[in-house]
Amino acid sequence: MEKLTELLDRDQIKTEYEFQVDKKLEQQLYKANAFRMEIYQELWEEAFNGMLKYLYEKAKGDFYITIDVHKMFCNIDIPKAKELVPLKFYVDQLVQMIFELRIKLYELKMNSMCRIKMPITQNTDIVERIKNIYNMHIIIENLMGDKLKYDQYIFIYNAIKFVFDSTQRDYLLHLKDDTFIKDAIPKHVILCALVRMTNIIEKLREKAKEIGEEFSYDNYLQINMPLEPTDSPILNAYDASTFRLTDETRKAREVLQEEIDQIGRFWLMEGFVDPESKKLWIEAAEALRNINYSVQQDIRDMLLTQFDESKKITNEKSLDGLKTKNKESRDNLRKLSSQKSLENNKKSNRSSSGKKKMEKSGIGKKKQVVKDEKLDQSYETDDDSILKKNKAKELNLDYFRPPFCWNFPYEKLKKNSEEERIELRSNDPRQFYKDGRVEKFLDKLNEIKKKMIEYKGGVWDYLIGKILPIMVYLNNANILPSKIG
Repeated sequence: MEKLTELLDRDQIKTEYEFQVDKKLEQQLYKANAFRMEIYQELWEEAFNGMLKYLYEKAKGDFYITIDVHKMFCNIDIPKAKELVPLKFYVDQLVQMIFELRIKLYELKMNSMCRIKMPITQNTDIVERIKNIYNMHIIIENLMGDKLKYDQYIFIYNAIKFVFDSTQRDYLLHLKDDTFIKDAIPKHVILCALVRMTNIIEKLREKAKEIGEEFSYDNYLQINMPLEPTDSPILNAYDASTFRLTDETRKAREVLQEEIDQIGRFWLMEGFVDPESKKLWIEAAEALRNINYSVQQDIRDMLLTQFDESKKITNEKSLDGLKTKNKESRDNLRKLSSQKSLENNKKSNRSSSGKKKMEKSGIGKKKQVVKDEKLDQSYETDDDSILKKNKAKELNLDYFRPPFCWNFPYEKLKKNSEEERIELRSNDPRQFYKDGRVEKFLDKLNEIKKKMIEYKGGVWDYLIGKILPIMVYLNNANILPSKIG
């Protein structure tokens, strides 16, 4: 038995040793395969680039600018390219196109090279496939080619996805109202960007207060940066090794990235912001800070529902509506509080009456539980029926928001449903503050939108033109709205 145990121990030691050797071999093979694939990738990029150089000269109409082939493959591996819908939509197409081109080239090789026509442009199928890859790379490079574009693209997509998930989807996809697309949508996106800026400002102010410092925009590089278009590609590049960086630029990249990691990207609409309009954006963000969060949502809803002049709620109608709704809101609040008090009284009455009955009867613990259950089922008063009727009625959440009720956690009353679209309110929040702060903010918003379109209207139209097909795809795929709340 001892000899057998000794032999087993030796076998175990031998097995562990072999396992270690196998693991090392596996690691070496993995490194060798990775190196081989890297060499293969370099050769592929070199060959593809050579083909493009020929086409730049012979087919200038289709291949009008020089692209970086290595960057094309790097874009395939950008963060979350396989997770986020706006990234997958285009990156997956590029991957599929490259795969199909490789299959086609392999078929040509198997059928002998003599099947390749001369000149090369006569191979129309191959050239067309290369052209599609070329065009798709340009789209991806324009949408997500650096860190700024990446953040911007996802942000604007999410802002438009909110509209897609709302009751205004038809205006976005089917009706394609010109005013809605060219006026309401850009204002909505700008508003979302300003809300983000105000949240960052608020966090920075709180942080400065905690450490006993006075808040100043000058203390933060990205907030105070000049927003010059020439500096953006270097500061926001994924890989800056292709640029000749000065020590100052390298330091600016590090500080910028550190600030973005800590507080988020402040100038999310950089590139669309005319450097001369920077002060206007700051003023609008500061104005929005003094507007209640629920009112900010009402401003958003007004922009998306009252873009048509014929559908706008006039100030006179709004004032008349406020007077009647204000009384109704007070009644709703009373009902809600009375329901809660009624529930509490009912529970206390049940518990006290139940205890008295149990004390009189000499029933065991198990029977007590049964009797309590029956008692709960049979015990019903007129108050109970009233309570049930009140519960059956849907509460109008509008009465728990400004101007009727301020800072009420109305979201907790909301019943979330994945199948429901986000219901947008139709009202005029300009009447909520007597000092006219909402109107002043809207004036700044209109001016920002006008200057943005004047400055980069073509780029904006291009971006929206690439996002809307994704919404059409989601609509055709019958994708349910995002969870509300």
